[in-house]
Amino acid sequence: MDSAGDLLKTLLPAGLVNGSDVPSADEFEQMKVDAWNALPGEKMAADGFYHCPLCNDKQIYAYLAENPYTGRMMEMHRQCDCKKKRRVLRGLVASGLGAAVEDCTFDKYQTRDGWQASIKARAMAFADSGVACFYIGGQTGAGKTHLCTAIAMQLFEQGKNLRYMIWPKELPIMQGLVNEPEQYAAMMNELENVDVLYIDDLFQNGYENGRLRSPSGAETKRAFEIINQRALDPAKITIISSEFTLHDLARIHESIAGRINEKAKNGDFVINLSRDPGKNWRMRNSLDF
Repeated sequence: MDSAGDLLKTLLPAGLVNGSDVPSADEFEQMKVDAWNALPGEKMAADGFYHCPLCNDKQIYAYLAENPYTGRMMEMHRQCDCKKKRRVLRGLVASGLGAAVEDCTFDKYQTRDGWQASIKARAMAFADSGVACFYIGGQTGAGKTHLCTAIAMQLFEQGKNLRYMIWPKELPIMQGLVNEPEQYAAMMNELENVDVLYIDDLFQNGYENGRLRSPSGAETKRAFEIINQRALDPAKITIISSEFTLHDLARIHESIAGRINEKAKNGDFVINLSRDPGKNWRMRNSLDF
């Protein structure tokens, strides 16, 4: 990596080399700030190769401030807010989102069919709506996780704290902590109070006799506790994907479905994908003979 001094030389007026065009003290301080901010930092796989244009990935940026003793401007340094973002991103990557942080964007969601264009438009509208809940359920392989991730990352870029939760992975952890009151309360407090909670694969329990296996009473209790508590605060945003449509969910636990529908602007941001192998985008290149 070039030093700030090397970059500073490139920013100095050409005439300065010949002893002319000497910058003022304030101009020279600005050059130092520009030189520091131009230095590249390191983009890391652990945080999804996040790029911050302010600090250029150094996590510290330079700025001008008035020296209280001289009254002149001077170069100062400050920790960049992206450090907090990177900490959250590391958690998201480690929790299972991985490459999805970079790959699952609205731009990369393909809309070859009309239904894809419609659900993408609804997801994009939600990301800027301020509505408290987005639910997409139904056909596997239809891009549910892609769109939910795109929403989540857009809200994250708006400055909201984000928690990603793979339901079948974290449910056993919650169940195991039921008899550990302090640890259970700490986990539930995090899930209930984070700005944005993204629940992926809600009630995913595999199949039985060709049909989705219904969740247990203990599982629906955990889900209702989280969703109901979050519903009490309109500023909390919940994003949910599931292989169950909301109609399926209403047959399993009407109160959970009702809360979700209500907070999703009375169904405006609920998407139910009917069972149709043609919607399984993962199988699009398979050959049938």
